[in-house]
Amino acid sequence: MFAYLNGRSSRKEYWIGVALLLLVGVGLAYANVGGASGATTFLWILIWNRRLHDIGRPGWIMLIPLGLIVAVTAAGMLFGGEDLLHAFEYSQTGSGPITERGAEFFAGLVIVLLAIQFGFTIWLGVRKGDPGDNRFGPPPPAF
Repeated sequence: MFAYLNGRSSRKEYWIGVALLLLVGVGLAYANVGGASGATTFLWILIWNRRLHDIGRPGWIMLIPLGLIVAVTAAGMLFGGEDLLHAFEYSQTGSGPITERGAEFFAGLVIVLLAIQFGFTIWLGVRKGDPGDNRFGPPPPAF
């Protein structure tokens, strides 16, 4: 499985992987499977890594959006405080106290986090890969 961290993936392979990952993620969330977010996060990292290799960039570049996600979440917790925690709990259980401020803060935080993740995902998907060999190997086969 970790061999998938090496090599390159074409835009087509990348978008197929993204579509499958979204379907699996939605299915696991709908089924309320514990640990689903950890598994899907690991798969996002694999998909992003191979695509970064195709455009000649090291996989470490993905630390930029991941770091932004962590920083935005930390800032949200700092500024949203208890209202945000109650809104998060409500989103998980459907019960508990929730304020209008908490709901607005939670919605804003989710939108920003999704914009970071999907912005990076789309950027990777539209970039053309290196036409020839690069330091990560030969171009991916066309399929």
